[in-house]
Amino acid sequence: MKRIGFPLLIIVAGIVVAVALSRLGSRPVVVPPQATNLVVDTWVAHAEEHRPIVEATGQIEPGREVLVLPEVTGRLVYVSDDLLPGGRFERGEVMARVDPRDYELAVDQQRGLVRGSALELEMEHARREIALAEWRLLGDGGDASPLVLRESQLAAAQTNLTSNESALARAELNLERTEIRAPFNATVLSESVDEGQVVGPQSSIAHIVGTDHVRLLLSVRVEDLPFIDLPRNGSDGSQVTVRQRLGAGRVVERSGRVSHRVEELDPGTRRAQVLVQVNDPMALDDDLPLLPGAFVEAAIVGRPVTDVIRIPRSAVYDGATVWVVDGGSTLERRTIVPLWSDAEHVYVREGIQPGDEIVVSRLARPIEGTSVQARATVGAN
Repeated sequence: MKRIGFPLLIIVAGIVVAVALSRLGSRPVVVPPQATNLVVDTWVAHAEEHRPIVEATGQIEPGREVLVLPEVTGRLVYVSDDLLPGGRFERGEVMARVDPRDYELAVDQQRGLVRGSALELEMEHARREIALAEWRLLGDGGDASPLVLRESQLAAAQTNLTSNESALARAELNLERTEIRAPFNATVLSESVDEGQVVGPQSSIAHIVGTDHVRLLLSVRVEDLPFIDLPRNGSDGSQVTVRQRLGAGRVVERSGRVSHRVEELDPGTRRAQVLVQVNDPMALDDDLPLLPGAFVEAAIVGRPVTDVIRIPRSAVYDGATVWVVDGGSTLERRTIVPLWSDAEHVYVREGIQPGDEIVVSRLARPIEGTSVQARATVGAN
C-alpha cells in the first residue's frame, strides 16, 4: 500500500494545485497587429532642356592616304633625309628629285621652236600686208580673195605656234615634275627608294598619310539620328569628343565634328553610320598623338531637346515601366516611352507628368495599390 499510495497521493496533489492556479490566473490580452506602410524614396519629375549624348565606338582612319609615284622617268639625284618611316613633310615640300637635265634640254628646245614659229607667224602677217598692198595697186578695185591674202599660210603659222607653245608647256610641266613634292601635310608610313635609283611612273616612292585630320566612322542607333546635327548652309555638325584609353589612367582626347551621314546601314549591325572628322590628330606639340588604327570611344553632343523628364535608371523596370506614388499614397504603375538614355538616366516625354513622384527605391515585388510612405524626395532640382 505504501508503494502504491504515495505516488497516487503526489498525483492528486498536483491536480489540485493545477486547478487552483488556473482559477487564480488572468486571461491573456490579445493585441491586434498594426498596419505598416512600405517606406520608399521618390524622385519628383520636372520638365527640363537636355542635350543628349550619343555614345559610340570606332576605329581611327586616315583622312588622306596615298602612294607617292613619280610622274617622269629618270635617276633620283636627291632623296630627303625625312623620307623614312615617321618622317614628316609639309604640303609642297620636296621629298625626292629626278635628274632634271634631260627635261631642261627639252624645255630649251621647245622654247627655240616657239620663237621660230612666232617669227614665222610674224613674217606671214608681213607677207599678207604686202599682198594686200599689191592687190590695191594692180587689182580691179574688188575685194581680195583669201588666196591673195595668204589666209591659209597665216592659219598654218598660227597653228604651228600654238602647237609649239603647248609642247613647251608640257616640257616645262615635266621639268617641274622632276621634283617630287608632298601633296599635303603628311607623315611617312613606308618608303621604297634611295638616291641613284632609276624610277618611273610605276615606281612607288612612299606611302604617306595626312596629318591635318583623321576620320572616324561611328555606328549609332537609328533612333539617335534625329539628335545629331549635320553640316548645312555653313553650320557645323555636332561636336564629338574622341577618347583613346591607354591604360594606367592615361587618355588621349581630341575634339571633332560630324561631317557626313552614310546613307546606308551597317550591314553587320543594322545600325546607322556617321563620319566624324578630327583635326590635328597627330599632336605636333608634346601631346600624345591620335594615330590611325586606334580604337576609340566617342561622345556625340546632340541638339538640345526641350520638355523632357529625366528618370534614374534604378527607377525603370523592364525598360518601360516606372512606379509612382499617387495622391492617395499608393503605388501606381506607369508605362514610359524613352527618347534616349545614358549610363545613369532615361529621358522621356510620355507616361510621366511634371510633379509626379517616381519611386527610386528598388521594389522586390511591386503591386499596384500598395500603401506606401515617401521617406525622402530626391532629384527635385
